[in-house]
Amino acid sequence: MYFRAFILTVLMCCIGDLCDGREVKEVFGRVKGEVTLTPKVNQPISSITWKSGLNKAAEWETGQSTPDYYTICKPGPRCQLDHTTGELKIMHLKPIEKLYFTAEINGMAAQSFFTLIALEPVSKPSVRKTCKNTQCTLECEGTDTTYTKYSWKENNEMIADDTTTLHVQKSDKLDKIYTCVFSNPVSTEESDPVKEVELFPGGSRGRIIAGVVSAIIFVVALCCVIGLCYEKKVRPKTPENHQEDQSKKGNIICLY
Repeated sequence: MYFRAFILTVLMCCIGDLCDGREVKEVFGRVKGEVTLTPKVNQPISSITWKSGLNKAAEWETGQSTPDYYTICKPGPRCQLDHTTGELKIMHLKPIEKLYFTAEINGMAAQSFFTLIALEPVSKPSVRKTCKNTQCTLECEGTDTTYTKYSWKENNEMIADDTTTLHVQKSDKLDKIYTCVFSNPVSTEESDPVKEVELFPGGSRGRIIAGVVSAIIFVVALCCVIGLCYEKKVRPKTPENHQEDQSKKGNIICLY
């Protein structure tokens, strides 16, 4: 009902091409929180009427000490009207609440139109990982609510926007960290970090093992060469040894 009334009001004001000088705003608020609607004001305010649809929400005119509040602003002090600025504060927002407001100032047709939408904060997202060889697909999952958005960070820098899925390729250093960001206009949450080294665990371990094995082989070979050279240097010269040394001369060269 409120929606139809709001649309009719907008259409009546917008006959022709454009609503010259008029503004239409979408305002988001957190459930149980508050928002402030700020109308367009071009002159001192002598009277102001805020409406929700076609029904009055709050009203004030010169001579009144306090504004009058109506059904949408009750029960309790749910609204606060500042008659000097024209701002209307709406508190205690309710789940799934969507309200339409207009502001009429100094008896003139409404110049400001607002759609107020109350949203729950988003949940902390989780990341599902699917890997094959040197590629992984990361899929972000959060509690689905309206007006939500997914994006991705790599080492704290935004790399993808408005997508639930990220495709990653194995890098040489395996030093990257991926994070999913789940947000709506009133809140933001991040997933636990996904480390590249955990996506491709065999890569770094294999390189370490290969490096250790290569180092061991090199050390063993070096020790053998040093040992043979030392033996050749210290043992006494005999005809038999001289003949043996001549046969090895083409294989090992010792500097001493």
